[in-house]
Amino acid sequence: MRYNNKCKEDIKLKEVIIMMTVKVNGIEVVTIKDGFEFFDGELLWQALSEQARDLGIVGISDTEENLADWENLDDENIETLLKDAKEQGFIEDYEIEEIN
Repeated sequence: MRYNNKCKEDIKLKEVIIMMTVKVNGIEVVTIKDGFEFFDGELLWQALSEQARDLGIVGISDTEENLADWENLDDENIETLLKDAKEQGFIEDYEIEEIN
């Protein structure tokens, strides 16, 4: 089925945006919005970078290699970003919770 512009607009109107809270190392990540959208990986990465010390994120700037690893985390979506950050050893744990 081919979608014309009208169909695409109708589909966008029907999309539901689910907002989520994110905790890293047991501390909620602060955002200017009411949480993060699932595909807000880049926005979450920026928030984590700015709040790294408060969130207990370690090792980002210990070496140039660590900094490069941090900058290259997969930010396709928030879950992928957090999983990658944990696997790389930057965070110990994380929680993602849907906001009702």
